[in-house]
This record gives sequence, structure tokens and C-alpha cells, in this order.
Amino acid sequence: QGYFRALYSGANGFCGGDILADIGEISSPGYPFGYPLNRECVWTITGSEGSNIKLNKVAFDMELHLESMCAYDHLEIREGGFSGKDIQRYCGTNMPEYLTISTNKVWMRFRSDSNGSAPGFLLKFELTYGGVLTGESGLIASPRYPQEYKDEETAIWQIFVNDDQRIKISFQDIELEPNDYSSRENCYDSVKLLESVDSENALKMFCGYKIPEPYTTRGSSIVVKFKSDISRRMKGFLLKWEAVRVVPDPSATPNTLNATDCDTEWFSSMEVERNFTSPQYPYAYPPRSDCKYT
Repeated sequence: QGYFRALYSGANGFCGGDILADIGEISSPGYPFGYPLNRECVWTITGSEGSNIKLNKVAFDMELHLESMCAYDHLEIREGGFSGKDIQRYCGTNMPEYLTISTNKVWMRFRSDSNGSAPGFLLKFELTYGGVLTGESGLIASPRYPQEYKDEETAIWQIFVNDDQRIKISFQDIELEPNDYSSRENCYDSVKLLESVDSENALKMFCGYKIPEPYTTRGSSIVVKFKSDISRRMKGFLLKWEAVRVVPDPSATPNTLNATDCDTEWFSSMEVERNFTSPQYPYAYPPRSDCKYT
């Protein structure tokens, strides 16, 4: 089965479309014999959550008018969709050879005006899975989720948050081939949580069909590794990661959390009994208090 190669062009008057392929080509209408006047084409390429998109310029030759910021004939590229980050407009021959889109979706619009034409462009695209993730939250999915992943496929994501934060992993969906359907200890296909890329022992390993309980890291980074074997493909997984604030281990007052802490997650390496107090205890707590302690 595998992936397929797709060519999206406008040779017969149609151009643009929503693309879900792993790899393919996009060309301006009429390429390489010249694009028509007064034409607009819009393409979107979408991969699974946590993937990136690479664009490779094979050929690019459009009417040049840099002094007008490519306002006439041009190719416009945005990350994430029409309302996403505007990478740039390209005209003439000034498009770079390679572009990496750091999100799982890219929006591209070709426009020509009523004067002048040129051969146009031919771009190759390829989805890549894995990479480095930062920020406050995000989603990660197995390649092509919710479509089936391929045999012998591996993808690795590294997540980094601020030093005073931890990472909470919450699975939204999971369908990975287990070895023993009564246990997650043996997995043919799996997603693992590791301390580092070089770690041999997993902190957690998941497969099967049952959504696991959320997992919160002890440090400010985590590695998510997906791997499949040579048989039986399934839908895969979708997980959400988010940075959570951590309350430092209160060594100066070992049996009580700071009285001002409210609505936090607290981590301690000492296996001793702890006491939680309402805000400002033993003094009156503030009005309209609503605190959660984990």
C-alpha cells in the first residue's frame, strides 16, 4: 500500500485544492508553457499534528516587480492557513531553493494579473514527522493520523518548556498494535516517553486501544518516540502536551505548602506526608477563592 505521489497542476484550467498526500508536486497552471492571465489558485497541504512540511523549488520563473512587493504576479505562502503567519510573496526567480514550514499545514496562493506571463513554477513537497517542539502546548499524532501509519516507521519529537515548568501528556486517542492484548508491557507498535533521545529505557510505553492516564514529567523536557513493526497497520495515536507550573519543593517548611499557593501542581522527590492549606491560613482566605491542588 504505502504512500502515493501526487501532481497538482492546472494544465486543463483547474488549479488549487486541499492536499493530504505525504509527497507530491504543485505547479502553476500551464507550466512550463506560461500561466494564463487573471488567474488565482489556492492550495493547502495538511499533515498530521506534529508534522512539518518541506518545499523544494524545482523551477520558479514569474513576472518580476520587486519594487511593488510582488503585488502583481506572485506566489504567496502562509503557515497554518489563510490567517496564519505570512512567510513571503515570491515573484521573478527569487524564491529560495528550500523552505521548511514549521507547522502541519501550509497555505499557498498563486495570482496573475492582466498583463504579462512567464513559464511559472514547479514545487515539490514532502511531509516529515518528528522534530523539536517548544511553547506552552501542542498536539502530536502518529504519521497520517487518523489514517493508518506505515510499516517500520519511526518518528521522534523532543518537547522543551521553561525550567520552572513540567510537561503534562494527555492521550486523546490511541490505536496501536499490542503484543499481548491484556497488557501494555509488550507492544509490537508503540509510543514511548523517554528522558532523552539516547535513552534506552522508556519512562512509559503505550499501545493497545485504552486511553492511558495523563502523565506529568519530573523535568522540563521529554522525548516522544513512535515506532511500528513490519505487520498490521492501525490508526495510531493523538496526544496533547502542555506546560504546567511547578511549585518548588518547600524544603524550608517541609510539611506545609506555601500558604499563598493556589491552583497549582506540586512535585516533590521526598516521600513524606504533606499538608495542604487554604490560601493565607491561619488567616482568613481571600473572597471568591477557587483553588485546585494536584
